[in-house]
Amino acid sequence: MSNKKHEDFSKAESERDALIAGTGNQYKVAQDENGLFYCEPSIKASNKDSVRETLELHPSNKLVISYMVPLVFGLLIYVKSEEFTVAIVQILNNKGILEIVEKINGSFEFIGAALFGLTFLKYLHAIFSKTYLIDAEGVRLIDGFWAKDTKIIKYKDIKTPTLKKSYSDRLLNIGTLMFSSSGTGTVDMIFEKIDNPDEVLEYIIEKD
Repeated sequence: MSNKKHEDFSKAESERDALIAGTGNQYKVAQDENGLFYCEPSIKASNKDSVRETLELHPSNKLVISYMVPLVFGLLIYVKSEEFTVAIVQILNNKGILEIVEKINGSFEFIGAALFGLTFLKYLHAIFSKTYLIDAEGVRLIDGFWAKDTKIIKYKDIKTPTLKKSYSDRLLNIGTLMFSSSGTGTVDMIFEKIDNPDEVLEYIIEKD
């Protein structure tokens, strides 16, 4: 803050401009309780210790829709295992194999539970095994639950990012962002099936 105080706003304004030119820092004109004007560092002045903003993304939870058929089918087999047994007996219309079919009734429950459980685990893996970060330096992909692999592409190395959306993606407002590094002709990083992909793309372009 400057020790000089001015009755005239224009003089304080001139001092502010001189301070900015002389120091390279940002200053603003303020007024004290006596109505005098003075210069002080702007709150918007650069602060090297400020926390860098990081945007964290994951594949969209809406992906559960693509897993619905096996999930529902597995649950149906588990809940209706007895009905499946009766249906098979009626279709075959052979009382001689009734004993055999009744023995596999418990297997239907196991098959249904296994189908549902494995599909649900596959869904959780698709959603939570990948973390996408956009920070001050560039874009990052962290892949894996326990043994994590990290890939980084700095903004200066990113070619024009590509956004791909299928018809179903448009309906769900999700999409896939693909990045290629300078000097390569292949896709080096993929942000797969993220929410609000257009806004994320604009956010990256603004940071570039």
